[in-house]
Amino acid sequence: MSTVIEHNSIRYRVKVSVGPNAKCLQVLNVNDDDHPILIQSDDFVGHVIFRIRGQDQIHGYAEGQQQDGFSLLPDSPWFHSPDGVSGATGKKGKKDNSHINSLQIQGRFKRAWSGDQVVFATTFDRPLKLPSLTSVAIKFFKTLDPGLQIDIQGDQPYFISPLLAAMDVVHITPSSADTPSWPSHRGEHISEDVTLALQATFAAAATSTAVSKGDKEEQNTLHKTIKKLALDPAARKNYYAKTKNLTLHKFSPDQEYGLGLFNGFLDCAKFSVKLPGFGLDLFKYFDGQPITYSVRTQDASVTFLVVVIDLVPVVDSAPAQLSDL
Repeated sequence: MSTVIEHNSIRYRVKVSVGPNAKCLQVLNVNDDDHPILIQSDDFVGHVIFRIRGQDQIHGYAEGQQQDGFSLLPDSPWFHSPDGVSGATGKKGKKDNSHINSLQIQGRFKRAWSGDQVVFATTFDRPLKLPSLTSVAIKFFKTLDPGLQIDIQGDQPYFISPLLAAMDVVHITPSSADTPSWPSHRGEHISEDVTLALQATFAAAATSTAVSKGDKEEQNTLHKTIKKLALDPAARKNYYAKTKNLTLHKFSPDQEYGLGLFNGFLDCAKFSVKLPGFGLDLFKYFDGQPITYSVRTQDASVTFLVVVIDLVPVVDSAPAQLSDL
């Protein structure tokens, strides 16, 4: 039986759009790993995909796919990745099936930016209708993202965090082409590795007097520090939550960034949030507003990409062919 999203006797479906800015959006086929949307602007080039577990079980999915010109798709293989893949496993290598959405970006910045200038933002155009347990939710979100800045009481509420602290996985490699290649045609996960960034950040330390004289102990300590931070998402988040560390990083045009954001509490298929002890109907509390993600500068003067997750009314039509699955 499919799930129905209904408000005031109107039935809705989820629609995801992506673009270089909020005024230039293209509808994205959710869970279509083989066809990410290419973002191409003066400031950024890269691919974007969004995955939602259970999207095909929501009332109006077939009608929406037909209206948007897409075939029906099951859940992305990303949600069922083999053991041992970053983001797919829990403790002791056991498969982790808790994630219910996934934003993945593979891109390159076309000019250099300081690490503290580039942020990941969730924004709203008008005030939110807040529930009584809002303070509990804020504490929960801050445990997930130590660099998070929040204003949910203002006229234009926001959740903003340094990009390098916000993402659940970051993989940095040397750029090999003008347009980065897409690594996840079959839902493959990307693994955590920010070695390239940390090597540059610690370059000054590597040329200190002790190290330059061949102090092996100092060299080993530096190597261990880089290794620990480079492959541990939690350590990387805490490290880049500090402004003094962010300012040492440079987003460089000769580097490609693989970025992943995923969690088990934001259910985009049902447009709801499930937090410890309570749940939230986002349509009700967001007053009908979409969830808008963006990678942008801290001062909002430059936007690199935008992802809009919205509810739109279901328009009845002939269902798409189930044989497309």
